[in-house]
Amino acid sequence: MKKILILGVIYFFSTIYAKTHYISNSADFDSTMLTAGDSILFRHGVRYFTHINLFKDTPDNLYFGSFGDTFLPKPVLDGSIYHFDFNAAEWKDSEVIKGVKFYKKSIKGLVEPENIYTGTDALTLAREPDENETVIKGQKNSYAGYFQIDSVDIKQPKKVFYDFDNKSDWTGAEVITKTQQWSYEVMKIKNDRFRYETEENTDDAFKKLNGYFIQRHFSALDSQGEWFYNEQKGILYFSPNKEKCTIYVSSNRNDNNSGFDIRNKKNIRIENIEFRNYKHGLYLENAKNITVKNCSFWNCIYGVLNTKTYLENIKIENNSFRNMKSYGIRLITNNSLINKNDIDSVGLSMSCESKGFNNLNGIEIYGKNNIISRNSVKNTGYCGIRFFNCSGSMVINNNVENTMLLMSDGGGIYTYHSSEGNKLIKGNTVINAYGNAAGSPGKSNGASGIYLDELSMNFKVDSNFVEDCGTGIYLQNSTKDTITNNVTGGNRDYELHFNSAGMILNGGRLNPSNDPAFDPETLSNIPPDYIFDRQNRTIKYKKNNKFVYVEPGGNEINNNRFNPDPNKYTFCFRTWRHINNNIFKDMTGCEDFFKSNVPERAMTAASVYIIGGNVKDMSKKGKNFDNIKNTFDKTKFSFLRKIFIFIGRGQKPDIKQ
Repeated sequence: MKKILILGVIYFFSTIYAKTHYISNSADFDSTMLTAGDSILFRHGVRYFTHINLFKDTPDNLYFGSFGDTFLPKPVLDGSIYHFDFNAAEWKDSEVIKGVKFYKKSIKGLVEPENIYTGTDALTLAREPDENETVIKGQKNSYAGYFQIDSVDIKQPKKVFYDFDNKSDWTGAEVITKTQQWSYEVMKIKNDRFRYETEENTDDAFKKLNGYFIQRHFSALDSQGEWFYNEQKGILYFSPNKEKCTIYVSSNRNDNNSGFDIRNKKNIRIENIEFRNYKHGLYLENAKNITVKNCSFWNCIYGVLNTKTYLENIKIENNSFRNMKSYGIRLITNNSLINKNDIDSVGLSMSCESKGFNNLNGIEIYGKNNIISRNSVKNTGYCGIRFFNCSGSMVINNNVENTMLLMSDGGGIYTYHSSEGNKLIKGNTVINAYGNAAGSPGKSNGASGIYLDELSMNFKVDSNFVEDCGTGIYLQNSTKDTITNNVTGGNRDYELHFNSAGMILNGGRLNPSNDPAFDPETLSNIPPDYIFDRQNRTIKYKKNNKFVYVEPGGNEINNNRFNPDPNKYTFCFRTWRHINNNIFKDMTGCEDFFKSNVPERAMTAASVYIIGGNVKDMSKKGKNFDNIKNTFDKTKFSFLRKIFIFIGRGQKPDIKQ
């Protein structure tokens, strides 16, 4: 079992008496001897079943590293709450369940067991249907691994749903379902035949026709590679794919479950250590001047995490992250550096906790003046890199590949509601942002290489390469952005999607006639409960700081190379303005948009899809209004392969050219 390393109260603040402590095993550590400036070194080739808490009463200015034979592996800090050696040939206790041999181990009192590893490989928590099992057929998207919600209780839409075909007793299990295209929820349930009720409300309502699966129930055990812990009997059931290995059990508890738990500390440096089987490899709160370098993170739920307080001057450099369940790196921080990290296989299962998060991201950073540079991010369930509240921040020279493998409506590089200050996205390579709508009736390919979501303003997107994504570059209700010198090609929907169709105040005091030519400058006065930002051309409610108007255009899109596919639309423009021949200039700020952004040799393959409308009239509870006029003259753009214009209410077109 683990021995806790708690660094005790230190009364000596001078570094004059700094020492080096060589730790060959957990028993060697004496916290009472530490003082500021000390070095604590762990031996290469040794595994320590421990965790280290650096709380308020421990000293600042500490170094943690390694010593010994560098030909041996890095020292390993292991968060397993239990581990044992397994040999199938010698194992006595087993049970055949649904034709599969499950081995049994009596382990009393495991606290919140969350993951079982056979060496470095994870077993699957008992699940039904299995990930590759198709119960629901004939749907637009794949439902492999899912049952389907037939109906949602209108009185308790965040608590009760019905599946009239699944009448098994799953009480006590967990249900997992997508409640948005970009998020999922894990909830404990009870059910009475086809009625399923969660113990607490979900963040978003259950969705009719969405898929769900069951986990953490004995009746779901039916496949090799699965495990289940019977808490009442204290028995672990497991069916490994190996004949001989060490089994590691990790926990989902929050306390004493981090390689390092660092709070209210400064000037801590951690190097050349491997972290395995924790909930958090590193957990940080109220910390500054923390450096993590040349470390490895394996089989944790979170690699490096903080959730509540702003950090300052954090450096995460030259680390590797493998098989993180939820996040690789997730920080709320200012003036920090995330550099040269190798992140692979993050959030490739929806089995772990998710409430309060849009998780499964390689890197997620909130805060100002941060640099995310030269990282390799591959194989993530949701976004590769997400960043918010990011004035002065830069995302530069990263390689982002195979993202959005489980979720939709996101991007390889994604930002949202980041209006303050200048930001830079430059020199990145983004390949295959997939956009997975499986287990839902949603749109496939709902992923962009670079996605500036609503109110992502004052960004410069420069010299990036985007290929094989749903959309290459997507701007949604964003303004004052510069898109230049980028190269895109081979994307499945569009090379560039520019959506200014959804953010306009209409049916209210400022625009009661739902006029597509609405201009706040023409109003004699603006009521005091609105704030009009003339520089950024936005209006928001003073009371809740919510934006209600973003003026289309104000962007500069030029000198890019959007390579057209002759079998697809190259561009999509959405607007609530009247449609005329100035639409491209007005929305992109480019006098000759096509000449500036399409290779001359490929111009005849280029095409554009223009959508008018799609603006929700709040006074009519979401009904789309239809005041848009089309005076577009296609003959002025005869050099293009195709122009398609759609104006309508919902799915019914008024004008279709």
